[in-house]
Amino acid sequence: MKLNDILKTEYADVKENAQIDIQVAEEEHFLIEPFLQYLKIDKSKGMIYELATWTVQIILDKTSYTQKDITTFCLSLPLLEKKIDISDVGVFLSTLVNNHYEKTKETKPYILITQLLETKLQYLGWHTRGAEIEIIGDAGNNVGMEMVSGKIVVKGNVDLLCGNSMSGGTLIAEKSGRSLGSFMNGGKIFVKDTDFGCGTHMTRGEIHIAREYNPLIDTHNSYGGKIYYANKLIFSKGDKI
Repeated sequence: MKLNDILKTEYADVKENAQIDIQVAEEEHFLIEPFLQYLKIDKSKGMIYELATWTVQIILDKTSYTQKDITTFCLSLPLLEKKIDISDVGVFLSTLVNNHYEKTKETKPYILITQLLETKLQYLGWHTRGAEIEIIGDAGNNVGMEMVSGKIVVKGNVDLLCGNSMSGGTLIAEKSGRSLGSFMNGGKIFVKDTDFGCGTHMTRGEIHIAREYNPLIDTHNSYGGKIYYANKLIFSKGDKI
């Protein structure tokens, strides 16, 4: 089935939920080739984020792309994942967003669509520095890792280590997996529910969980910051629960 045909049917609700006029993605999106080039680099030789930033800047040095191009690239991923492993695309997408935001200071949210993917994308919103990102669908591990500023809204669930090592900004999601806000050093996280063990080694910032606190499963090993359950402050500064 052609991507255009899929967009006319299965993506109809995505377009409505995103509340934007998504341009129909081409069968071979022009950002696929840069992504394939990015996959070829040896990430064992340095920090993944630094390599991603460096690679994207070089690959796209003579290629201009818009905010909408990033969204339509997401729409090409369901077909691409049938051919290759796309689990590493989260770093690539985050770098695209950060580079574009640094150049344009775009005020509208960057729409990343994941809800039709079988693969859960990791590191979405990695090192966000001022941009607003809206993720339509579930996401994998380390969403918002090392986030500095900006806002990430996940219209779905996230896996482990959401907000890991973030130092600023706001992160909002439905349900989170274990280790929410680990090593958090600033910023705010809002979720409806989470598994046990949030705020591990947290020093600053706030975690807000909509449900009631359950002492049987909600354990924390935090050094600072604040953790709320159902709008009630349960943990503050260095006090152990």
